[in-house]
Amino acid sequence: MAVGFSFPNVAPLLGSVLAKNITVKPSSSAVLPPNATAVVALYVDDQGSPVCFCAADLSLAANAGAALALYPAQAATDCIRTAKLDSELLENFREVLNICARLFDNALGQHVSLRSVYLGLKQMPPNEVALFTSVSPNCKSSFDVSIAGYGGGRLSLLVAAK
Repeated sequence: MAVGFSFPNVAPLLGSVLAKNITVKPSSSAVLPPNATAVVALYVDDQGSPVCFCAADLSLAANAGAALALYPAQAATDCIRTAKLDSELLENFREVLNICARLFDNALGQHVSLRSVYLGLKQMPPNEVALFTSVSPNCKSSFDVSIAGYGGGRLSLLVAAK
């Protein structure tokens, strides 16, 4: 768990968005090794400055994207098997990430909004990659998330230094 930042509402928020039972456990592993297939969301404050990130591995993005649209779990399984997130599941997961801004609103005590969603670090502009990779370990929280009727995956919440 991140020092100074608490994210106790991950399971209730995801459960309400996906209308599924969600299990969330703290994880000591981060989502993104450099070449991992993952979805990274950048959130900005009201002045447009980057303040935080949410990163999800391919498994969580596919499962949550499928669950949101009530697609069969097999749709997520197929994406995970091929290591490619299809555009519909990515768009669905983008909606989940948009709602996840509330996690940061609560933790930071300020309003943030989703600005960008990237499929991996290679799609991110260099300045955002630099900010993402420079986040201090005490400003990161990672979770293993399980979605009832689907699979799960890992979610990391990162707060950038100001």
